[in-house]
Amino acid sequence: MSRSCRKKTAERLALELGDKVDEFVEGPAAGGGAPLATGAEAALKALERLGYGAAEADRALREALAGDGAGDTETLVRRALQILTTR
Repeated sequence: MSRSCRKKTAERLALELGDKVDEFVEGPAAGGGAPLATGAEAALKALERLGYGAAEADRALREALAGDGAGDTETLVRRALQILTTR
């Protein structure tokens, strides 16, 4: 798959994900006491479920966080996808 094709596919996925990022995140543990995943943890899980390896997703997510260090899950996933598709 060519780089431009991967980029277009990633951009399409990011657009389609929109509000659906939460569907990729597992809910709290059975005890009800476990907190929900942070934005970064949720973004990492979403990237892994999109088929990226844990190390690759983690590297891209750390790079995305290095920018301004903030952002909700959707923003982090979008930034990481941009990083992953420009390599």
